[in-house]
Parts: sequence; C-alpha cells; structure tokens
Amino acid sequence: VIIAHSAAVFSSQVRAAVEKNIVRLIYLTAAKTLLPVDARGISIFGFLVPPVQPAAVRSLVNAAWENLQLARRQAGLEQQLERARTEIDQLNQIGIALSTQRDRESLIKLILQKSREITHSDAGSLYLAEEPDSGVKCLRFTIAQNDSVQFPFEEFTIPIDASSLAGYVALTGEELHLEDAYQIPPSLPFRFNPKFDQDSGYRTKSILVVPMKNPHGEIIGVVQLINCKRNPDLRLERHTVAREVIPFPEGRRVLLRSLASQAAVAIENNRLYESVETLFEGFVKASVIAIEARDPATCGHSLRVADLTVGLAAAVDRDTSPAFRDIRFSRSDMKE
Repeated sequence: VIIAHSAAVFSSQVRAAVEKNIVRLIYLTAAKTLLPVDARGISIFGFLVPPVQPAAVRSLVNAAWENLQLARRQAGLEQQLERARTEIDQLNQIGIALSTQRDRESLIKLILQKSREITHSDAGSLYLAEEPDSGVKCLRFTIAQNDSVQFPFEEFTIPIDASSLAGYVALTGEELHLEDAYQIPPSLPFRFNPKFDQDSGYRTKSILVVPMKNPHGEIIGVVQLINCKRNPDLRLERHTVAREVIPFPEGRRVLLRSLASQAAVAIENNRLYESVETLFEGFVKASVIAIEARDPATCGHSLRVADLTVGLAAAVDRDTSPAFRDIRFSRSDMKE
C-alpha cells in the first residue's frame, strides 16, 4: 500500500505492480474533483484530503490492505480452479487413451508412463497380480522405466506379503508413501531392497506405491513410483538427488489414485478382450479343422494359406521400394 502526493512520479515498477493488482495506491490530494484513475492511467484505491486525521489514514490503509488480501485470495482460488480443470482434463485424456488401447504391452507401458508424468517421477515400475497353477497369488514385475539410468530388464515374481513394498501394498490394499527409502521406521514390517541402487549407481529417495483396484475392490496390480522431481525434465545424478528430489505432494497422490483406478479397469477390460479373442480364434480353428477333415485332399489348406498370406504381408511391410514403402501392417493387422 503506497500513500503519495498526486504529483508524485511513479516508476515503471510501481505502474507494473498496480497493473498486476499487487499494489494499492492512496493519494494525498487537495483536488476538489476525485477520479478513480489519475492522468497517467494509474488505478487509485482511495484519497486523503487535508487536513488528514491519523484515524482516517489508519482506516483507509487497513481497507486497502484487506482489499489487497482479498484480491490475492481470489487470484489463488482462480489458480486452483484452473489447475483442477487442467488435471481433470488430463485424467480424462488418460482415461480415453487407456480405454482405446487393445495391445497388452502397450497398455502397461502407457499406464506407467502416464503415472510418472502426472507425479513428476523420475522412475517407476508396475506389478500385475496373477495366480499361477499353484493357486497362490503373487505379483509379477512387468515393466520398469527410468529417465536417469539405463538398466537390463527381466520379469520375475514376488510373493504378496509384507517383505517388500509392493507386496505389502498388494496385501493391505493401502497406499504407501516414503520420503526416504533408506530411512524406513523399524516399526514397519517391510524393508527397501538397495540392490538396484548398488548395481546401477542410482539413488532412490522418495517412493510412492499405490494399489490398482477394480470396482469390486480386488487388487489387479501395483504402481510403484520413485523420486518425485522439482523439475520433471531434469536428469538426476546421484549428487543432485538430495537437492532435486522431494516427497510426493498430496495433490499428485490424489491424481495417481484416480489414475490407478482407471488403470485397473483398463487392465481388466484388456484381459476380457483377450479372452474373447482367444475364444473366437479357437472357434475359427475348430471350424477350419472340421471342414477340412471332410476331404483329405484339402487338409491343411487354410493354415497354409494363412502362413503364406502373413509371410507376404511381412515382406511388404519390410519393403522400402517406391511400390510398397507406404504400406505398413500393425500387429493387429497381421493377426487378422
């Protein structure tokens, strides 16, 4: 709040502050005609006309200050609303992308990629729940991503128990957030496995693990995110982790919970789609075998035609000559 004589010359910084609505001006003036803006177009909050009483000054300054705080709160609310709208739009776009993805590997990759994007995570992994022939449910380490280090990837399974972070979350169905993986309270049953850090030279700090539940509350899988970055585009070095990595903010954790729910539904739909495809293919193959069995001379003809057709399509897909370079076949095209 600035009190000045009407003849005062304001700097460009003051004019800019007024235009940004972060400063209130009060004029001390003897003019008989009072306008809300002066001759230079500067917005004026109020006027003090001599003789000036201290109480009047105090009252007008307090009013200007309260008006300024109100404007700041309003601007903050508008920013929050705009951010919320952006986040909702982002989640909607992710939901649409997940629902239209039919390829299982591409779907899993997309889920982890989007989870990392909305939380500004440097790395992450995704586990899917499965029940092998033994009948004991476990988690399969399905995919991992890391912006800062390259590493060989290999699938493996872990038990659903309290011995690991992902197993604990799948067992309890509760979200887990650690500000530092190397400072887990002794009262907690799980421990962080530092083997990856030791082998790669990486430094894991903040961790967020969220279960993927379907509408029935069943655990479909687990998303594990590592190292929330101040700058999402930064490549982390071991010596920069302490400065650049922060705990996962609550707002980002809420977004991930929503995405995890969408991901669980998308994975279930994908599995259902695959089972329908498998059933359909089984019906087609059974029909072909039944039809061809009627005549030994044509037995195997349909399968040979299919093999030759796919072979020709693969050859065209590889060809870079002018006649075929614009023709490409996707995996679904080949399957069809």
